[in-house]
Amino acid sequence: MLELCSNIRDFLSKMKEIVQELASALRRRRESAVRDAAEGYLNSRKRLTKLVRKEKNGGTNPDAAGSDSSSVVTMLRGVEEINLEVFQAILCYISQQGRLQPVSGWSMWIVVLLQAKPCGHSECQDDGNEMKKVDSEVLALRSSKDLNFSQARVVLKGLERVESNLKEIEEEMECIYRRQVKARVSLLNCLSRC
Repeated sequence: MLELCSNIRDFLSKMKEIVQELASALRRRRESAVRDAAEGYLNSRKRLTKLVRKEKNGGTNPDAAGSDSSSVVTMLRGVEEINLEVFQAILCYISQQGRLQPVSGWSMWIVVLLQAKPCGHSECQDDGNEMKKVDSEVLALRSSKDLNFSQARVVLKGLERVESNLKEIEEEMECIYRRQVKARVSLLNCLSRC
């Protein structure tokens, strides 16, 4: 779990970096710089999406552990399942993938928090996903013959929203990571005393 959390933090950091690079190019308003930055953004997003999908497919299975029925182990498995659902939702947000499973329980709350305009229903679609919107806007900006500065402003505003979302998620992931480290230390201390 600690490794998965660390990988997600790395993904968020890379994502934030490419968003900032494109935003910087848009503020400078040089057509060649914007086109190069947009191309770099789209290429980086493709590479990052591949890495995220690889991480999602290679994730850990909470049922893979032994079948000890003590209450502590049962509680730890429940916590691990919740963490995996949270991490799955974050990875779906980053990689622009739709949900692979129906949204319910903790996953529903995470999806609602990550939506640009949360609707509060389990039938929320990924149409409101900021990442998809910004990616399509950047693609349109890169594909246009002449640089349209009103279009560039729209992309810049979208990038600012995405950067804000990424910052919030990054802060929460940092908190989760610290708590996981503390829990791991506590468990190791308990095991060493026995």
